[in-house]
Amino acid sequence: MRVVLLAIFLTGLVAGFVKPVGNALEGKAFVGGALLSLVAYVLYDAIKELTAAMAERENQPAQTAIMRVFGDEVVAAFGTGRIELCVMGYTGETLLHEIEQGLRALRGRAGQVDRIRIRILAPDFSVPRLVPARLEGDGRVDDPDFRDEIRVKCKSIATQLEGRVEELKSAVSPSREISCEYRVYDGVPDLKVVILNEETVLFGVYDHSSIRLVDGKQYVDPSGADTPMNRVSASVGRGAAQAEALALVKTWRILFDGRWALSTLPRWRRVAPGSGV
Repeated sequence: MRVVLLAIFLTGLVAGFVKPVGNALEGKAFVGGALLSLVAYVLYDAIKELTAAMAERENQPAQTAIMRVFGDEVVAAFGTGRIELCVMGYTGETLLHEIEQGLRALRGRAGQVDRIRIRILAPDFSVPRLVPARLEGDGRVDDPDFRDEIRVKCKSIATQLEGRVEELKSAVSPSREISCEYRVYDGVPDLKVVILNEETVLFGVYDHSSIRLVDGKQYVDPSGADTPMNRVSASVGRGAAQAEALALVKTWRILFDGRWALSTLPRWRRVAPGSGV
């Protein structure tokens, strides 16, 4: 396309200033056309990038919009100074940015803090698992090194959030209830669930057929970002619709609380400080 635009420009330029060519091509209008072709030539890449960006935006999955709206709700809930957030996922990375943003904002409004309770539940990656796992032949085998990379990521996320909570605690009255707990459970990571203030739930099912290629090896490693999510909220609607939404949120809360009751502290919380585990 750029070659065509450049050819039009050069032809028009010659037609405008070389009389025989201009007469043959019926003339002076080609100077204007040449200039327009030059502009198009210069802007070609920018136009192409803009078109691609617009197409990508149009094809943006609906779940991205769902996560963005829910993220805004989480930030807004922090703004009230009272929030209970339950997260069950693969690493706990879901809404990490929004949680940090909410905790940082509350430091500047310490007097508004009432009750902050965050609970995050993830699989125990310190023990052998079939998800994640490396594919070998027709089966799956545990890969301790790959699994440990995920465990280290979990530890980093937990430490990061707990640090933000401690910063907030130092700025508010000791009588305020502020906590952030990160625990692990023994089981297959199958569900991604986020419950906000017992009013709204976001839920999805991890795709265990999802394969990721790492250093030439295939791994079963579900992606939270690619997991289709559903949202139910009792904060909107009335009557039977609201009652149905509340019942569904309550059901997911029962499931979360059940797994929480069976969960344990992660290994890095159970070992002696300074061991590097």
